[in-house]
Amino acid sequence: MDVFFVFLLLFTEIILFGIAYIQFNGDFISPSIVTLALFILSTACFAYNTNDWEVVFTLKAYLLFILSFILMIMTESWVSKNKVVIRKRWSYSIDISKKENTKKFILYIPAPFDTLLLAFFSGCVVYYVYRVYQSGMRLGATSFLSSIGYNKEKGDYDSLSRLLYNLTRVASYVYIIIFCNNVLGFKENIRKNWKSLLIIIQTILITFFSGQRSSSICYIFGIIVACGIALYEAQKGGQSINVKKFLKNLVIVAIIVVIIFYLSSNIVKGTSIKRRFIDYMTYYFGSTTALMGKIVEDPSLCHTPFAGYFGEKTFNGFWSFLNARGILKTPPTERVWIKMGGSIATQAGNEYTFFCAPYIDFGFIGTLVFIVVFYASYSYLYYWKIRRKLPSVKKCTTCAIYIFLYAMVAMSFYQDTIRSYSRPINIVYIIYIIIFCKLFVRLKK
Repeated sequence: MDVFFVFLLLFTEIILFGIAYIQFNGDFISPSIVTLALFILSTACFAYNTNDWEVVFTLKAYLLFILSFILMIMTESWVSKNKVVIRKRWSYSIDISKKENTKKFILYIPAPFDTLLLAFFSGCVVYYVYRVYQSGMRLGATSFLSSIGYNKEKGDYDSLSRLLYNLTRVASYVYIIIFCNNVLGFKENIRKNWKSLLIIIQTILITFFSGQRSSSICYIFGIIVACGIALYEAQKGGQSINVKKFLKNLVIVAIIVVIIFYLSSNIVKGTSIKRRFIDYMTYYFGSTTALMGKIVEDPSLCHTPFAGYFGEKTFNGFWSFLNARGILKTPPTERVWIKMGGSIATQAGNEYTFFCAPYIDFGFIGTLVFIVVFYASYSYLYYWKIRRKLPSVKKCTTCAIYIFLYAMVAMSFYQDTIRSYSRPINIVYIIYIIIFCKLFVRLKK
């Protein structure tokens, strides 16, 4: 019977995806559409392995997933319709004149700051990569690439390396918005935006060298969302956009990313395990839904012992911050590995979708409330603060913050990412984006 609910979940998710696709006019960066697409992938991978894994997925788990998805769609639909009037496919009404909307709005960083910042961030990247290599080789790595895995598993980054890494990574979200707005939104020549493009490429490089593949995936998602926003800007200006061509290219990029993800598995983990492609990829994408099914039936699997702070797992980063500074004596509980059975080498996992934390902290009903609040917040930013607005420095700031936070949507199928984003340091990062834009970003028509 458990296997039946897995396939029923997959079937229902596909139907809900179709409803969301129609409801939001094929908006490929809609929070609901992205979430459902990723959960369909996860559930399909789970279904593929039902003969091999130990399956625990009951009616209660099915209802938790489906009711959450229904509320997610309803919340986004309510937010969008109450503030934005949908006219036609991929097009939203805006409170500006047609004449104003046909102007070109180019974002840029004036000289000499553009060159000085490029030099600074390039220096940050070189130093960070060197420190990863140096640390990895000291720990026993035998090559430049293998140093990534050794450093990730056993290394200890110095404070300066972490600072330079985060300064570059967070600022690069602003460069993503600048590049996509200018090149995709208003057809400016790529050569005029090569500095922004170089910083984006360098950021992809350092996230790879950090060994955090999830961070790399989230960053690429940020680029995709920024591209979508820019394409909508182009449509507002009356430009003809070949959406099918863009989505085709997006699929090609996704396939390349998946292949790189698989090939880099041993590099970033410092191992030499032989893995079948299908086994490893379905494990990565499907184990989270499989394990969440177990947690619905037995929440103690992933939180024993339990300190009991309000929202301990949902806001784990916040409570860990307080504990590290001695304000709280008992640290919040960390994730634990849960056995899932099967022939794959790992045979366990410690990520359980973004339902896990609110389910443990607030229960079944509390999770549904959490979903409404979560997607209302994202929909508010997307429809009210981005889709309706003309390009401006303020909108650039909002977009950069939005794609920085979009990781919580992009990784919803995988982990309760809000636990890390609840750390106070992320407030500092948001303030950093705001200050960076105010100091350096300008707009010209």
